[in-house]
Amino acid sequence: MRLAFLLSSAAYAVLVVVAAVTMPDRVPLHFGPGGDADRWGSRTEALLVFGLLGGGVALVLGGIAVLARRLPLRSAWVNLPHKDWWTATPEREERARRRLSHDFWAIAVGTMTLLCIVLALTIGAAHSESPRLSAGPWLAVGALAAALLLAIVMPLRYRPDGDA
Repeated sequence: MRLAFLLSSAAYAVLVVVAAVTMPDRVPLHFGPGGDADRWGSRTEALLVFGLLGGGVALVLGGIAVLARRLPLRSAWVNLPHKDWWTATPEREERARRRLSHDFWAIAVGTMTLLCIVLALTIGAAHSESPRLSAGPWLAVGALAAALLLAIVMPLRYRPDGDA
């Protein structure tokens, strides 16, 4: 999962470079519910926003995934369902750490993939004569957002039986 995160982060970095090289001076930065561009900005503003957003998200989510393997599970920083059960034996604790780390890497990959899609759609719209998003991209973004929301129910994997 860590490799998938590195690949999705690298793909995002490549897209930022592509945007820097190919985007026009005026870029659509927001699209309304109908798919029409409703906010415009400069290429510099777009690159700054996308660069800081992607870099910040990669650092924060990647850092959380790494910390999941290092923080003591009994720490107040770790919110784990059935924490007493998971910390009762070293084997359970290690299994919980692996699951937590895997789940955070999965959330990080999904988030970076979503950012890649948004940036790619913005680059495409910037080159269009009438910048508009069709239903297809909205469905892709919606599906990925739903998958990320599914990650919120990941605590179900931490039932005391531990084998789910």
